Amino acid sequence: MSFKGQGGIWPPHCVKGTPGAEFYPTLKIPRGAVVVSKGSRADSEAYSGFQGTDLKKRLKEAGVREIFLGGLATDYCVKETSLDALDAGLRVKVLEDCIRGVNLRADDSELALRQVVARGAGLVTSSDAVRLVTPAIPKRS
Repeated sequence: MSFKGQGGIWPPHCVKGTPGAEFYPTLKIPRGAVVVSKGSRADSEAYSGFQGTDLKKRLKEAGVREIFLGGLATDYCVKETSLDALDAGLRVKVLEDCIRGVNLRADDSELALRQVVARGAGLVTSSDAVRLVTPAIPKRS
């Protein structure tokens, strides 16, 4: 529904089975990772990773309390997924160096980040995230 061919405003993007839907070649995805796809219905928008998916249920069942979020686009999908995650009671950290906005207006991404931070999300870098989730290794004496 988002695509111009269906009356939306966006050119087709991230369509399953196309190069635009592939993960970046050097992205390391852990074995056993679950990929959640959204926007698979032609009759409804899905800017959030929680819209029309079982993501909330999966995270709850796995005992997840905090997410680190990156992706496209800051001012649409990243913002909406962050807000839905916060609504689901999750702590949210947006990876500032792993997002990019569309910016139909020059400050759209900045405003989106302000909105998610005002709601309780944190902004970190991917290096910060690694330090936050990697257990400290005791130093040998």
